[in-house]
Amino acid sequence: MARDVLTRLADASNEEAENLRRASLLYEGVLHENEDDENFGDFDTPYIDSYASHGTQAFITMTNLSLSEFNRLWSLCEYEVNAAWGEGRGRKNRVSAKDAFFMLLTLLKHYNT
Repeated sequence: MARDVLTRLADASNEEAENLRRASLLYEGVLHENEDDENFGDFDTPYIDSYASHGTQAFITMTNLSLSEFNRLWSLCEYEVNAAWGEGRGRKNRVSAKDAFFMLLTLLKHYNT
């Protein structure tokens, strides 16, 4: 019985891996077209720009997100983060809110949190 369950799980895992491989081959061209047109725009983002300039794969390696996925995620919290970013007394932060968000995602990925 346990062997049957393990066999089914292994088969399902192999089937899912094959499905992902086929989908990546099928949609690879569309993905590259969309990411080549990506625009980070609004603010100075030297950290993001430095990784984006090395290509899509460098950015994915750092965050596990494509450029478009990162921008979609950023758009969900951009208003709140930017509103709170400049609050408080003292020196302004040298890092933009968007770069700090990129650093947060990189940290979460690489430190297995």
